[in-house]
Amino acid sequence: KHSNIVARAQAACFSEKANEILRAAHGSLDDDCADAIEFLEMAVLNYKQALESNPNNKETLIGCAEARSALHKLQVSKGRSISNQTLDGSSPEVAMTAKYFLRAIECDPTDPQPLFLYAKFLMSCGRHTSAEDYFLRVLEIDPRHIQCLHAYSCFLLDVRGLEEVAHRFFYKLKMTEKY
Repeated sequence: KHSNIVARAQAACFSEKANEILRAAHGSLDDDCADAIEFLEMAVLNYKQALESNPNNKETLIGCAEARSALHKLQVSKGRSISNQTLDGSSPEVAMTAKYFLRAIECDPTDPQPLFLYAKFLMSCGRHTSAEDYFLRVLEIDPRHIQCLHAYSCFLLDVRGLEEVAHRFFYKLKMTEKY
């Protein structure tokens, strides 16, 4: 199906510009917060425009969901570090972001990447049980998914307090990275 490739490319560019600002800020965004928010808002608008021509494009849905998630975290944090920012899962904006992730998952339920990104999003909403379900779905599909092995190890250690089990996942992660 036809996709608005220009809008999608612009959205990806705006998202990357915002990510550059976030990476360069090293946790404190005071001066650059407005610029990052503006880039993310433009990214979301362009992703939405691209979705008008192809509403089931998995990559565009993921990009839109990721940009929306980063935008919400940045707005809630008011320029402070967004890495551990908790989102209010009951807010309409966050609920809409979840819908974008779920639509991407529906496009290809066997693709581990949207499942993993949604698990991380659920973690940022404090929905740990649901996040764990999605981490496990990823690992069922791809037991060597390095990002998921790392995130799930941290989840087991930090959220569940299962140090011994977490260390087994960290070990599996190290073994996977070697190959």
